[in-house]
Amino acid sequence: MVEIAKQLHASSNTPQEENLCREHEEKLKLFCEDDQRPICVVCSMSRDQKPHTVLPISEAAQEYKDKLYSQMEHLKKELKDLQEWVEEEGRKASELERNIMKQRESILSTFEHLKQFLEKEKQQLLSRLEKEQEEKMKKIQETLTRLEEQQSTHRGLITELQRKCQQQDVDLLKRTRRL
Repeated sequence: MVEIAKQLHASSNTPQEENLCREHEEKLKLFCEDDQRPICVVCSMSRDQKPHTVLPISEAAQEYKDKLYSQMEHLKKELKDLQEWVEEEGRKASELERNIMKQRESILSTFEHLKQFLEKEKQQLLSRLEKEQEEKMKKIQETLTRLEEQQSTHRGLITELQRKCQQQDVDLLKRTRRL
């Protein structure tokens, strides 16, 4: 059909000599649908053309134009549908991009809150641990101090007892009664 349209278009734009039948040099006024070519009136009377469907060129051209317009309308509708589809896919892409951006922001925000929470929790635990260490070290230091005092007292007593053990028996016994 496109080929015929090209031929019709070419025949309408060609000089007058080309619109003549080569065999009869008559004007091409008819169109043979079976052979898909323009013919003159004399050709249409020949035996070969008798069983063929022949129409005036203007009528045949109008039929083909109608078919072309019909196809053109169909293509325009398809083009419109495609354009709507492209726009819809564009909207989907934009929406997807917005949703991904929101999710990304949400994830980053959540992890930032978690990070802050964990940092705060870490500081609290470290602070508690430090206080616990200080308290236990203080108790240990107090215990060490008491033990050192007891050691000192024991050493003093041992020294005195050793000194008494070295005294004369009479002196030792005199002083023992006093104790």
